[in-house]
Amino acid sequence: MGADSASTTVGATVATGIAAMTGRPVDLVNASRSGATSEALPAQVEMGLADMHQPDVAIIMVGANDVKERLDLADSIRHLSTAVHALQALESKSSSAPAQTWARSGQCLSRCAG
Repeated sequence: MGADSASTTVGATVATGIAAMTGRPVDLVNASRSGATSEALPAQVEMGLADMHQPDVAIIMVGANDVKERLDLADSIRHLSTAVHALQALESKSSSAPAQTWARSGQCLSRCAG
C-alpha cells in the first residue's frame, strides 16, 4: 500500500502491532506481488501457505489493480471468495479490507510464533 520500505508494509505494521500487544514474536510471510490482480490470489495463497502452513491470521488485500485493469467484478469476487474459503478451510481468521483503502493487491499471512 505505497510503502517505502518492507518495515512499513501493511503486513509488517500488523505483525509489529500483534507482537507489541501480545509480547510474543510474530512470523510474517508476505506473498504479495505489486501490480497483481485478484486472479493471482490462488497462487499467492498457495505460495504463502507453502512457507507457513497454519497461519493464525491472514490478510488479503485486493481491489485497486482489478479496478485499474477494469476486470469483471464477478470474477474479482469469485477469486476473493476462493482465497477466503481456502484459508477458512485451515481454520484461519481471515480479514478483508474495503476496496477503497487498497493501493495494490496482495496478501500477507502472519502467525504468532510460540
